[in-house]
Amino acid sequence: MFHHNVWSPRQFGYSQPTLASVIDPPLLDDFFQRTTFGLNIIGLSLLDRDGTVLWSNDPAAVGQTASDEKSFANVVRQGTYWAGLLKDQPAPGANLGDGRLDLIRTYYPLRDVPPDAAREGGIVGVLEMRQDVTSELATARRDTLIFAVIGAFAVTARF
Repeated sequence: MFHHNVWSPRQFGYSQPTLASVIDPPLLDDFFQRTTFGLNIIGLSLLDRDGTVLWSNDPAAVGQTASDEKSFANVVRQGTYWAGLLKDQPAPGANLGDGRLDLIRTYYPLRDVPPDAAREGGIVGVLEMRQDVTSELATARRDTLIFAVIGAFAVTARF
């Protein structure tokens, strides 16, 4: 979706388009709203190859860097995505001590060709996505605890 909705319409007119040259904040705000609805995605950012946030649904993140993160560097170098669990993170916009979230952070390389292209293309940047999985993990913990209690009860009732 990124390539067809954001990259392609804006790359014309640039001899060597970069991610920074195609950034259109209103277009990206609309892209964020349309593509993340109902998916518990709380954060979406576009980073250049050096790890600088060029656009984010959180304006305070623009200009920050992720270049010190080994996982980000691997995505840029290897051209493969990375995802990891971040437990007990502060909720966006929350005061210290308020809601904490479990998040999946995904880095996905953005290329200068469509995903279905015959050639691989070059990496122009990285899409960072943060998805809230707090309720899913709580359900999994609860289910695990229930099975453990049932299992322990079955073992002790047997003897």
